[in-house]
Amino acid sequence: MPSAQLTPTQLTDLSQLLHHRHRDLSLAVERELHADGTTEMSVATTSDADWKAADVEADTFIAKAARDSIELSEVTEALDRLTDGRYGNCETCSKDIGYSRLLVHPAARRCLPCQKAAEDKGDSSHGSSRRPR
Repeated sequence: MPSAQLTPTQLTDLSQLLHHRHRDLSLAVERELHADGTTEMSVATTSDADWKAADVEADTFIAKAARDSIELSEVTEALDRLTDGRYGNCETCSKDIGYSRLLVHPAARRCLPCQKAAEDKGDSSHGSSRRPR
């Protein structure tokens, strides 16, 4: 199935957005994975408050890395869809996702009506839920 009704210029714009986001996320994940020795908090004392603050900071790093890793995977999958001609087609109903939605969320896998239906059912991902391959 060819890409949705996107013009070559629109595909180029979206491809650039995806590639820039992929680069930025790759750098962020790399930075976050190696941030273990760069925390600003020094737990030189045995105060419970110091340890709790360090735990919160570590949890924040882990949450950021997890979030960015998931988005990086979504962007990588969108680039794969772009390469094989599936980009811009809703994976639920096969209709066009729409350029304006893709500009807001270039890795979207669902059109807006299907995304809303998925969210109503409890899937809050932006059309990026994992499907078995």
